[in-house]
Order: sequence, then C-alpha cells, then structure tokens
Amino acid sequence: MSTLRKRMLDRHRVSLVACTLGTLKTTLELDNSSDEARCARRDFALLEKAFNQQVVEILEQAQNRLSESDNDFRRAAEEHTRQEQVLRDENAELQRQIDDYRLVNRQPEDRLRGGTFKVGRVMNFLNRHNARVSGNWPRPKALLEKFKDGSLPPDAWKTQIQINAADEFDVDPGVYKYEVESDDEESKVPEASKIPVTLKYPR
Repeated sequence: MSTLRKRMLDRHRVSLVACTLGTLKTTLELDNSSDEARCARRDFALLEKAFNQQVVEILEQAQNRLSESDNDFRRAAEEHTRQEQVLRDENAELQRQIDDYRLVNRQPEDRLRGGTFKVGRVMNFLNRHNARVSGNWPRPKALLEKFKDGSLPPDAWKTQIQINAADEFDVDPGVYKYEVESDDEESKVPEASKIPVTLKYPR
C-alpha cells in the first residue's frame, strides 16, 4: 500500500514539475512575444512619424510652388495691364495728333466756307475789270452758296460752265480735272454732271 502511494506521489510530483515547466515556458514565450510586439509598435511609430514628416514636407513644397506660380501669374497680369495701358496712352496720343492735324487742315476750309468766304465778293470779282459774267449766272452763285454751306447741289442740277477768254481764244485745255484737296468724300466728285449753263467772258 505504501508502495502504491509512493508511486502516486511520485507521479504527482512529476506532473507538478511538468506543469510548472510548461507554465514557465509559456510565460517566457509570452514575454518574448511582448518584446517583439513592443519592438514592432516602436518601429511602426517611427515609420509613421517619418511618413507624416515626409507628407508635411511634400505639402509645404507644393504650397511653396503654388505660391510662386500665383506670384508669377500676378506679376505677368500686372505687366500685361501696364503694357495695355501704355498702348492705350500711345493710341490716345496718336488719335489726338490725328484730330489736331485734321483740325489744322480744316481751318482754312472752314474759313473759306465761313465768314471769310463771301459768295457776293466772288461773283463781283469774276465780273470786274475785263471779265463779264453772263448767261444763267444765278446757277454758279448757287453752287458757291452750296460750297460755302458744305452741302452738295441737288441731283437734278445739270450745270456746265464754259469759259471764253478773248485774249486766249485758241486755248482749250479740255475739261477741268479735279484737284485733290483733302481725303474727305467731298473731294471725290462724280464724273457725270455736264450742265447747260455758260459762264462767258466777252472777247
């Protein structure tokens, strides 16, 4: 009986020792696993920190490039606006010079058509000394009045002026050719219009 009990106690001791060894082994394995997990977590934290830092640097570089692009675009827009204003000023100056030029050119014509130009005086001048105006002389006078007013004669008027010079009886230079006085439309007289009104000088 004692032998059996002894054997049972020995088996129990062996079981306790085996259980204790297994527990110690498991504990050591868990400790090792915890160390590996801590190392992994530490490494992951370092990688995450480095990644976040890299992301921040990339975003800052992108923002800097965007700011530089905005500044370049703003400077280009300002330069374009400045050049456009310069062109506007130059165009305005050229237009002013053109207007002044036209005004200077129109002044003699305006004086001729205005108070300085007297139709009666012109008709009197044509009828003085050895010159005489005969025939339908109201027509050339009316034409001069139209010229003074800056208007064209009616389309119904068909006027032909013929000059006879007794001292140059054989001179016939042909039909009068229009002289270009300005670039106005008034100087572009149509070719037609031959009129049966004669301005004659006595021979």
